[in-house]
Amino acid sequence: MIYTEHDWLSVIELKDEADAVSFDMLAKEISAKPSNMVYCERKGKLCGIISMGDIARADKENAAYVTVNKKFTWIRPKEYMKARNIFREKTNINALPVVNEKQELMGAYARWDDFFAGYMCEGNHFFFSLGKRVVLVRPCCLHKDKRKMSGIFCHNLSSMGFNAKEIEQSEVLDNVNSVDRVLFCDEDEWRAVDTLFTHLLHKKYPREKLMTYKNFMKECWFDFIGEFLRGLGQKGVHILNLFYDSNQYDRILQEKDYGDNREDTLYRSFFGELYSEEYKNGIIRFPFSIETKSHLGKLKDCKGKYCNVINGERYTTGQPENYIQTIYFIGPCFIYGRFTEDKNTIESLLQKRLNDTWHEIRVVNCGSCYNGQMDLEISRLSELPLRKGDVVVLFADNKRFPDIPELNLVHVLDKSSVKKEWILGVMLHCNHKINALFAEAIYQNLLCEKWIGGQNEIGKEIGQDRDFVKTMYIDRYFTDFNPGLYKKIGSIVMNCNPFTHGHRYLIEQASEAVDFLIIFVVEEDESIFSFDERFAMVCSGTGDIKHVMVVPSGPFILSKTTFPEYFVKEADEDMAKNVENDITFFAERIAPHLNIHYRFVGEEPEDMVTNAYNLAMKRILPEKGIKLVEIPRKEQCGKYISASSVRKCLENGDWDGLDRLVPKSTKRILFMRNH
Repeated sequence: MIYTEHDWLSVIELKDEADAVSFDMLAKEISAKPSNMVYCERKGKLCGIISMGDIARADKENAAYVTVNKKFTWIRPKEYMKARNIFREKTNINALPVVNEKQELMGAYARWDDFFAGYMCEGNHFFFSLGKRVVLVRPCCLHKDKRKMSGIFCHNLSSMGFNAKEIEQSEVLDNVNSVDRVLFCDEDEWRAVDTLFTHLLHKKYPREKLMTYKNFMKECWFDFIGEFLRGLGQKGVHILNLFYDSNQYDRILQEKDYGDNREDTLYRSFFGELYSEEYKNGIIRFPFSIETKSHLGKLKDCKGKYCNVINGERYTTGQPENYIQTIYFIGPCFIYGRFTEDKNTIESLLQKRLNDTWHEIRVVNCGSCYNGQMDLEISRLSELPLRKGDVVVLFADNKRFPDIPELNLVHVLDKSSVKKEWILGVMLHCNHKINALFAEAIYQNLLCEKWIGGQNEIGKEIGQDRDFVKTMYIDRYFTDFNPGLYKKIGSIVMNCNPFTHGHRYLIEQASEAVDFLIIFVVEEDESIFSFDERFAMVCSGTGDIKHVMVVPSGPFILSKTTFPEYFVKEADEDMAKNVENDITFFAERIAPHLNIHYRFVGEEPEDMVTNAYNLAMKRILPEKGIKLVEIPRKEQCGKYISASSVRKCLENGDWDGLDRLVPKSTKRILFMRNH
């Protein structure tokens, strides 16, 4: 979250009783101060807003003007935590104007903190993306801190092997066709410039080349994923990547109105002829969950009348006892069939189709409950006993990869008379009828590619590197780290929501006890402060301490997959098992690669879940050759310094109290401003 004062905002003064703004006026304002939101004032008072989405919709409707939106959410000065909570709870709100009692616009908060992506640059290795030609668009000249960060990021990319240079916004169209990517400091300016070129100036250019620093880093990681998949292809494993194109058709499918009795109508329409109360409850209430011991995101074994999970795999009906070829499915909810019974999953329907002609092909459902975590999907893929000639069908977080065969699921829907009631809430929460369409389309695709039908060469099991932790995590963040240079290496796992003097004290004490200290910052975005902000706080707050390395925790250390109770702060029947699995995995799969023999924690007298975690570490880690060191917490005025006390100060506007609890580096990030 970042704050911009009034004079740096995009503001248009409306005359008379005007309730719309011309495209020319918007183009002029956005060119000078690119931002996702334009604020409209009348006689010095805020009277409406215009977002880039409003401009795009008006352009598509061939309107002459853009209508001012007079219904919007705003906050009062000093309502800092209210702004954060609104952004967290309402994902459709990307900017919050701050107005005083006279309804005068004082400034605005923007959701995006892409600005902090620069802190990830040096520690995040880009694998096969090196050599790409990129240009970084300098932020608006009014934003000096952003321009400084842009220069640092450009330097870091150049030092890592990228062909990188900085340009001004006016030079974007001159450069876009000669480079691989055009990068913006944050999503606020990226959306504004894209809207300016596309909907206000109507310029033709490859829009996909424009992105934020943050998304570029994600893209580089997906380049590595693509290389991994192509490597399997070279070994004779066939890969089919499923994706869907977010076009107008799928948006129409999601526009449902079920009236007052929404839930009853929804499920009756969704299940159709299969509907009964027993059937609905047997599927909707089936306790699908993740078994964390393997850290591969496997489904936990469960039995029911309609749904069953066996050995971490959703049961596929009709599997042959003898087979020579296997088709594996990997992906999120619609892959494992969250809203269908066993016989109506995509896998079971495909198996039935295959059994009509070939009797030696097995379909296996390796779907799971996570979404958007490609690390876990590829980890699951890396441990499968793949053989030459096998097929992998996956949904890779809706990403597409060069040279990997793919199937657009929206095209499948386009070809059929699909009813919007067959989709439950969001795209790809599908019923049995859509699953049948997908299964048939996949079958035809496999035939077309000649991967089934007797023309496919079947061979022995391919050699896979089963150490997915090294491949997906250690090689990503620790390529330049040589554990052999240090005798005593320690570690801390921190959330830092936000980073306090207490966290700093713990790090100082730990760093004095070892030769090198690795700080794992919890990567899950389940906190008031985003991972990017928390990571930046730790980097900034420890930059002067020697022999300290700050890295993301990834999906393998204290994540929703490994220890979900940590994020809800509630104990349940699975907590003890999840705690043990998380700690054991760290000790057996992470620590040996990095020669970690010490793990430091602060005393936890208040948080029951964290305290249970610390007690389990005391029991488990020594058995694995890792010494747990518990350090007394730092106090201020007779009270423990805690992140919760910082959040309370922020809620109450107690800035003096805040100074006693957090370093200046944290305060700068908390109150990051465009200036």
